[in-house]
Amino acid sequence: MTILKMFPTIAYKGHIDIPDSVIDSYKQERYHACSPENYYMKNGKMTSPGKHKDKNYMPLISLIDEHVEKYLDYVKINKKLKCCGAWINLHTEKDFVQQHFHPNAMVSGIVYIDAPDGSAPLKFHANPSMNHMFGPFFGHDMAKLAEISFPVETGDILLYPSTILHSVPPNTKPINRYSFAFDYMVDGTIDTYVNKTKILV
Repeated sequence: MTILKMFPTIAYKGHIDIPDSVIDSYKQERYHACSPENYYMKNGKMTSPGKHKDKNYMPLISLIDEHVEKYLDYVKINKKLKCCGAWINLHTEKDFVQQHFHPNAMVSGIVYIDAPDGSAPLKFHANPSMNHMFGPFFGHDMAKLAEISFPVETGDILLYPSTILHSVPPNTKPINRYSFAFDYMVDGTIDTYVNKTKILV
């Protein structure tokens, strides 16, 4: 028997200088429990979605657009993607995010607006039953790993396939971490040569 290990999952990490309009705004937002039916889950707070349409965050979206273009260019996806949703997360001590993925997007990501020392990392989880256009999960040298963690700091941007499982372990220090999460989707026509689908974002 021969095991053929093929393509890795491709994620992206970069850095963004947080625009002044974001710095002036994010702490003034109204945050609500991520799970209002069970607030004591301690999985953090978030703003309402739609921040990609808020004038205070449009300069940040423009910077994110540039990184998304670089990511798509590397993986050779010749499609125009547009931000279809964005929100801000607030995590304090013991807050976490359970494993999840984003089913209604192609590329998802996060910018760390304020990530003090001791902020919990971002974790990606292997899920062999799922696949996506960026390749299967993890690479040759990571085949035995069930999860991979990436430490984060202020200004980091991470992009990844929306269907990859990810989570955040509990914050272990009494700090506030603010992150700007977002989804991108094709804006236009997808031509599969069998049929065409038009998507408006």
